[in-house]
Amino acid sequence: NMMIIILILAAVLRLSFIGSFPSGLNADEAALGYNAYSLMLTGRDEHGHAWPINLESFGDFKPAFYAYMLIPFIKIFGLTEFAVRLPSVIFGILGVWGIYLLCKYLTPNPSPNLGEGNERGEVLGRIAALLLTISPWHLHFSRGAWEVNVATTLLIFAVWLALKSRYALSIMLLALSMYTYQSTRLIAPLLGLVVIPKKLKYLAFSGILILPLAYSLLTSNAGSRLSGVGLLADSGPENRSIELRGQHKEWNTIFVRLL
Repeated sequence: NMMIIILILAAVLRLSFIGSFPSGLNADEAALGYNAYSLMLTGRDEHGHAWPINLESFGDFKPAFYAYMLIPFIKIFGLTEFAVRLPSVIFGILGVWGIYLLCKYLTPNPSPNLGEGNERGEVLGRIAALLLTISPWHLHFSRGAWEVNVATTLLIFAVWLALKSRYALSIMLLALSMYTYQSTRLIAPLLGLVVIPKKLKYLAFSGILILPLAYSLLTSNAGSRLSGVGLLADSGPENRSIELRGQHKEWNTIFVRLL
């Protein structure tokens, strides 16, 4: 089966020497690993917060799901580069499988009378999986403890499940992605509005799942990431425009102000 070969290739490219390449953990990887180790031993993160939803780290707050996911890996393999990166590798391989399933499902069957068989969908699904397997971007983020890689895989499977009318499972994965990576806290709800039917039971289920996250964002500084990277977060461009206006001989005219 060609898809099995593609998955084996994806595993080899992502799993080989992950304890050594990249060389050493970066700051974010080390923070995730250390917090997972602390949670495993004490039930608290490095700042003493008990079972947090967001991890305070380097003056920022990281979604905590990756750290919780690390606990059994650190328990088995110890606090090593291999253990910290292995969950991302697994999700990277799952992402290849997920993009195959999604593309295969989205490809129209040219011969509906033939039933379930869709040769075109099978071929395009394999091509998409192979391209993701060798994608430099996906390889890079699959070989390190990057939450974006986990969140991307969760979104892929969430869309696939929604298209197959498995709405409850889809909502669970969309919600889980919001506990995994910052950007999905905006992307997942918008995606859910597209792929999930607008029914009260699904809205209520979604609300229950993200209620702890909403409470955490409202009662702590965990929302600081948004204010730090928002469109108006950097005052430098505004200050520079004021400086340039001050150099103009007609600095207070409407045209110069607009410019």
